[in-house]
Amino acid sequence: MTTRTHPMILIAEDDAGTREALSLRLIQSGFDVLSAHDGTQAIKLLNENLVDGAILDVRIPGVDGFGVCEYIRDNDLKIPVFMLTGSSDGVVRNFLGKLTTTVGGDYFVTKPYDGKALALMLRRALEKPQRDA
Repeated sequence: MTTRTHPMILIAEDDAGTREALSLRLIQSGFDVLSAHDGTQAIKLLNENLVDGAILDVRIPGVDGFGVCEYIRDNDLKIPVFMLTGSSDGVVRNFLGKLTTTVGGDYFVTKPYDGKALALMLRRALEKPQRDA
């Protein structure tokens, strides 16, 4: 049996450049990464792997980020969930932030974001006891 030495993080992001940059930042920060280009692939990866945390773009094809977050909570995966949005509209961001809480997301992050700060937030989130959801 193989023992992991790094937390496994799922990234669901449809923009390949953003997905690659975030993956690289997390790997450099000591995480292992699984990446998905849409929500359907993200759910498949969640079913096949033990994941310690998730970073989900709100607007990904197929099952959107909120749907993936609901899947995580409905299946009692007690992991921190970060929701990302690139929306520049303040009203939309406020609505999406509230929706994040409604579906069980733990953190809401707007793009552009500081990759180093996001990795630190993720590390701290993994140190906290997770919800009983």
